[in-house]
Amino acid sequence: MDFRSSISGMYIIKKCLIVPVMESSDEGVLKNLGKEALNRLKETDITGVLIDVSAVSILSSYGFSILKNMSAAISMMGASTVFVGFQPGVASSLVDLNLDLSNIMTAVTTEDALMMLDNNTAQREQTDKDQISEEEENLSIKESDDQ
Repeated sequence: MDFRSSISGMYIIKKCLIVPVMESSDEGVLKNLGKEALNRLKETDITGVLIDVSAVSILSSYGFSILKNMSAAISMMGASTVFVGFQPGVASSLVDLNLDLSNIMTAVTTEDALMMLDNNTAQREQTDKDQISEEEENLSIKESDDQ
């Protein structure tokens, strides 16, 4: 089992970076957390990121946008993100604020989130294999047409 820790409490397990968000995380802390997560992603073979918000009982719309932007940047670097542990009051507030909740994956438990990330990785690997096979097939058809 791959397990490394950092000052921010991040750790890696099964090619997944666990990013705990603390209750007292203000916007500056969230931005720094995002930068550290992206750096860890760049330095390792992480395939998924689990953002654990279970300790957060209040989240501003700006704080949420920072987390959502972190998720988008992680996706641009080739990894999947799942948010886990939104408390009912936070979830309700985000919906009441009419924020864009599209393109985010959520789970109730860490176990569910890890399963989602495993499935996402397997699907992405299968898609990559299918694309390679299709390209090879197209190349072989083109070569036979040229003859």
